[in-house]
Amino acid sequence: LPSHTFKADDGGISQKCPTEIAITERREKELSDLGFFPLSHYKYTDYAVFFGGQTVKKPKLYEGKDGDMATANEAIMCRLPYNIAAGRISHYLKMIARDKVGSFMEVEDCQEWLNGWISNYVLADTKAKQDMKAKFPLAEANIAVEPIPGKPGAYHAVAHLRPWLQMEELRASIRMVSEIPSGK
Repeated sequence: LPSHTFKADDGGISQKCPTEIAITERREKELSDLGFFPLSHYKYTDYAVFFGGQTVKKPKLYEGKDGDMATANEAIMCRLPYNIAAGRISHYLKMIARDKVGSFMEVEDCQEWLNGWISNYVLADTKAKQDMKAKFPLAEANIAVEPIPGKPGAYHAVAHLRPWLQMEELRASIRMVSEIPSGK
């Protein structure tokens, strides 16, 4: 959005935020937790952004030994940006794998090829700068291709993804299962 700069009373140059009003971080989080997508001014820039992305679905709380990790995973999948990204990866994975399985690749070759493909989006360096994490959105990724019992030529592609979660308190991973039908 365009931002307006103007001469201040003290002679300096001031900038008006590109949104009609400035929402505090606290208020933005409150609105986001309720399922709204407040358009916020990204401080010291001329950008207006959607920070949160919490949907109206509330994450289920899990108990037990692995309850914290399961609850964190559930919280990720209730956030629209991660849900959209995971869905896009899952769909693309299904399409490219479908073209490979049964055509000229064995299951093991397809799994190796898919892991090579997903590695183009992985950056394992925990000390990398934010611009590098934006280019390589995953901290970890692994894809396993398994035959579906009773469905010859059809497979499950199980993807384990751990994204760089920017500006979040969560540290979790995403597990997706895509069914790969036989051939075209």
